[in-house]
Amino acid sequence: MIDKREAKNLRGRLEEVARGLQPDQRLWLEVHSLRHRRHGRRWKGVICQHEEVTAVFAGRNPQGAVFGLDYPSQLPEWLDALGVRPVEPMPDDWNTIMFFGCDVEVLEKETARS
Repeated sequence: MIDKREAKNLRGRLEEVARGLQPDQRLWLEVHSLRHRRHGRRWKGVICQHEEVTAVFAGRNPQGAVFGLDYPSQLPEWLDALGVRPVEPMPDDWNTIMFFGCDVEVLEKETARS
């Protein structure tokens, strides 16, 4: 289960960031495994401009969305709630993956679920 309230807040932030993109630009999704951590979430995702990933992940730049996942199977639910769609297929098997990244399209509000 994802935090719907957090997703709604992050979606607003992403919509604002997307308004500033050029027509040929897309936002970037990056998902990292945090299996080395003892407590907390096992995966962390970020959606932002590609060049801002490090700063957004570290919390130094608010121009993106950072969210935690207990399991990669939660990723489609997060993406739907955030109103974005990956332009590449997501991995089927996350057991050996430490990192996944691809461009995402920001969906119109009518297309994405509220």
